[in-house]
Amino acid sequence: AILGYRYRFSETSRNTSSSDHNFTFGVHGKIIRGLNGDVRIGYQFRTPDGRAQSTEAKYQSWTAATSASYAISKRFSLSGTIAKDFSTTATDSSVDALTAGIDASYAFSSKVSLNTSFTWGDSKFLCESGRVVLEAGPTPVLGEQRHDTYVNWSTSTGYTLNEHLRVGVSYSW
Repeated sequence: AILGYRYRFSETSRNTSSSDHNFTFGVHGKIIRGLNGDVRIGYQFRTPDGRAQSTEAKYQSWTAATSASYAISKRFSLSGTIAKDFSTTATDSSVDALTAGIDASYAFSSKVSLNTSFTWGDSKFLCESGRVVLEAGPTPVLGEQRHDTYVNWSTSTGYTLNEHLRVGVSYSW
């Protein structure tokens, strides 16, 4: 079992800052038979520093940092990740981001392999009341009304000529 605490101080170019406190618990190593990795979940909160500290600017939520892998056979393996955390954008907005991804890898031989991955992400903007998050563009997107979702898919293949040279091709969408 793992118990953890993380303190993170963030500053922006707009002379604002915030402090994050993150408390987690979890496991490391063998999760269940055949499944190895790290699983950490917990609670975190963010408070502004050096500006009007209204209750609207304080955020709290669950948090996660997980990664796990499973070898289906000697040639085929799967791995996955889930992460949830606060971040700060370049425009000084607090964001609550959740991402999840899965990767598959298959080795045709010791020289040829194929990999594919799929990632999904969701970003919920947590702007303090009255602050403009994005001022450019025809329709400004303000604070809590902004919610971004994305997906990414990629695949790659590689050929290992020797221990010094590996050639690969990839595609991402």
